[in-house]
Amino acid sequence: MEISNKIPFSNPKFKDGLTPLQHKTVADVLSSRKKIIMLNAPTGFGKSPCSMTIAHHLNYPNQSLYLCSSKILQDQLAKDFTEAYQLKGRGNYPCTLLPTYNADRCFQQCDEYKIGDIDCAYEDAKKEALAATFTILNMHYYENETNYVGRFSKRKTVIIDEADILEDILIDFIALDIHPKTLEKFKLDQPKYVTKLDSWKEWADKALKILGEKVIKLKAAEDHLDRESKLELNKLSRMCLKLNMLKNDITEDWIFEHSEKFRFQPLWLDTKLTQQYLLKHAERFVMMSATMLPKVIACKLLGLDINDVDYLEIDSPIPIANRPIIYKPIKKLKYGESEDEVYKETIKIIDENKGVRGIVHGVSYTRAKAIASLSNRCIIHNTYDKNEKIRQYCDSKDGVFVSPSSERGLDLHGDLARFNIIPKVPFPNTTDKVVSKRIYSSPFGKLWYRAVTAQTITQMSGRTTRGIHDWSKTYILDAAFDSVIEFTPKWFREAIKVEF
Repeated sequence: MEISNKIPFSNPKFKDGLTPLQHKTVADVLSSRKKIIMLNAPTGFGKSPCSMTIAHHLNYPNQSLYLCSSKILQDQLAKDFTEAYQLKGRGNYPCTLLPTYNADRCFQQCDEYKIGDIDCAYEDAKKEALAATFTILNMHYYENETNYVGRFSKRKTVIIDEADILEDILIDFIALDIHPKTLEKFKLDQPKYVTKLDSWKEWADKALKILGEKVIKLKAAEDHLDRESKLELNKLSRMCLKLNMLKNDITEDWIFEHSEKFRFQPLWLDTKLTQQYLLKHAERFVMMSATMLPKVIACKLLGLDINDVDYLEIDSPIPIANRPIIYKPIKKLKYGESEDEVYKETIKIIDENKGVRGIVHGVSYTRAKAIASLSNRCIIHNTYDKNEKIRQYCDSKDGVFVSPSSERGLDLHGDLARFNIIPKVPFPNTTDKVVSKRIYSSPFGKLWYRAVTAQTITQMSGRTTRGIHDWSKTYILDAAFDSVIEFTPKWFREAIKVEF
């Protein structure tokens, strides 16, 4: 099949078409016959124009769905690809009938809209999205729509951007949360033994009978229900679906947590869960990320049959000289031990980079505060003022942004950052119940622990050097990096320089 290098969108910045590397990638994806294609493409490759071109060829003349992880990314894609139509959740549209509310006050088309008495910003936008050739959705909305409403299900091909967080999104969607207020609302008592799964299954059986009777009564009078009663029917129906899952599908392998609410979530995805909540909704999926985990690990995490997957790892188009990874194994950092040597080296690097801006990934607030206190160039944020501090940093001439939580979503291109420091290897928190059970329940859990750490380091390094002509240096100071190097992508490893 002969593929043109033209990008089928009118944005002037795409006038030169696909790069040779993008063109080869498009051809490789289109030649695959597998249900799932994973695309591990680094920062600077240009995933968006490449994937939208793939969507055009795979679905033409049908409709394409492009999924991303946030509304901010939706807005950026809609700006770049003006022929595409973006749709967000109901809460992002005003309610015409009740001006003080958003459209999420309703869960379906209201009677006034059905008979044409009023317009509805959300329903009108959804009609446009369903008819559009290219539609951009966020992953959370897609999961809700396909599994509860079904309007965006059964598409030929779905493109998923930032697929490295797909596992988290699926698990969060599948998880069952039971709030004490929900029990109170539906007049349900708690199980006799809240820490025992068998007790919860017995409770679910009884609760289903109680709620099922309410659903039957409401459905019998559905044509005459007011808005609040219809909303209650919807909530009851969804609750029954979740309780059926608790009764029939949840096993001892799931994680149970009890704090402000009762929560059941799968420890790992399996083929049954992934098929039910994702794969059945489209014929094919193209999953992309700048930090996709190695094929075997990614397939295991997402509950995929490895034989259904083609995996393409793309080389970085950015010259190695523009993106060096300087590994200075100062000390293997361990919990409770002094980190003064690493702090000293961090400040030394900051001082060596005079007149330019950079970022330090603190990993924790405690470490970020300790480092920020050592230089008046440092700008640190808390939970509430991150955006304000980012603006302050971007307006500075030689600021250093010290953050415990900026491994994703921060684009420090060009002079916005010329150095990038990772003082501590960001291992997952082993006091977290899910992390702990994963590590200690199977050999794969230990493999996952190291692989996901390498993935986070790769994400951190990607906050700077954002394009072919961009440049910056990344410094890694924790000697524990030795234990995860093998899980980093080839293009990352080839840029490592060790300094003692």
